[in-house]
Amino acid sequence: MYSTYQQYQKRGGKLPEEQYLVNAQKACELIDYYTMGRAASASKMQDQLSACECDLVDRMKSAETASAGIQSENNDGYSVTFFNRTERKAELLDLLKRHLTFPENLLALSGWAFV
Repeated sequence: MYSTYQQYQKRGGKLPEEQYLVNAQKACELIDYYTMGRAASASKMQDQLSACECDLVDRMKSAETASAGIQSENNDGYSVTFFNRTERKAELLDLLKRHLTFPENLLALSGWAFV
């Protein structure tokens, strides 16, 4: 993993440590997937990788409800809004690009750097 629970809390994370650890592992795997494994050896990018993972941890939490396709619910008037997969992927890629393209572009080989 690229971050610690303390770093996550400093960035405003509110999840309990157990939940953070589960989601951080998923975030780490996602980062490794999109960087084609280059993140693990990018010594200049440790701060960016940590920030990216911390931001992704909260996204992983919202992805739990997204697996059912539900974005939001309103109980009073019974309203349900569903996620659009294309929008979710675009948001994810935007987050990765924001963190992982400077000072070293870890997304360049994957083809996602400037899409």
